Amino acid sequence: MTCPRTRGTADSHRAFTLIEVIVALAIIAIIFIALIPLAAPSLSERKLRHAMDDIVAFVRSNRLAAEAAGRDVLIQCHSDGLMVNQKSLAGRLDVPGVRMSIRFPGGKMERARGQVWRILPCGVVSPATVRVEDGDYWLEVDVDPLTGDIMEERYSL
Repeated sequence: MTCPRTRGTADSHRAFTLIEVIVALAIIAIIFIALIPLAAPSLSERKLRHAMDDIVAFVRSNRLAAEAAGRDVLIQCHSDGLMVNQKSLAGRLDVPGVRMSIRFPGGKMERARGQVWRILPCGVVSPATVRVEDGDYWLEVDVDPLTGDIMEERYSL
């Protein structure tokens, strides 16, 4: 008994054509391009929150240093970070990629340009509102004078 040789049918050797592959890749690319604007705010938010967490940690550590030393600690505020430069106390915090502004009671929000933020020997931090910006997005916090921690937060993300 012999079996006749048959050629493969169209269904048995089906593959994707080049056009189908290109169309599928174009659809995937369009989806990714559409998702980029949705991801951008979360990247800016993460950067701003990280910068603000660093600022608050710097203030809190210098608050403890003021209590331990029994004297005032003066933090200079600059647009790119904070700096303490006193005898036996030195430190710098850089906040790259964001702009920092600060407001003290009775004043207006200004870009940080050498303003002095004072921490008393008893650990009380001068009340201040700190704002960090990245493009159109910003995060603003009121610093609690008793703890140096975040008291209230406002944002545009």
